[in-house]
Amino acid sequence: MRRTAIGILLKNNKILLTKRSLKNTYSGLWSFPGGHIKPNESLETALKREMKEELEIDIRKFKFLMTVERIDPTSNEHFEHNLFIITDWVGDIKESIEQKEINWFNINKLPENHSIKSDVLDKLKEELINYEGKDG
Repeated sequence: MRRTAIGILLKNNKILLTKRSLKNTYSGLWSFPGGHIKPNESLETALKREMKEELEIDIRKFKFLMTVERIDPTSNEHFEHNLFIITDWVGDIKESIEQKEINWFNINKLPENHSIKSDVLDKLKEELINYEGKDG
């Protein structure tokens, strides 16, 4: 099983999703940014590294949301995804070679081809009730 650190960026009550390139797992699907945890790397260190690599941002405020196990429908690989809510960062979000697109979505109006299951959406909606959006 492959372990990942995943960032759920919140801004103005929207979530950031990335459309994965066809060369990656979850290819062609909208998903949260993140990636694999290296050997002996902590979840927090992996999260910070992945957000820097994928979005060119330095995260400042984040909290653990949940861990889920999934089978990637495009590769049939087994994953343990460790999800974090990120509410503050430094830098302008930029695309990397791992994504085809980046966009902000209302949690109730997600694109059809997303990889987010109902257990994560339900937990995230609970968190959004108490969330005060990041300005700018």
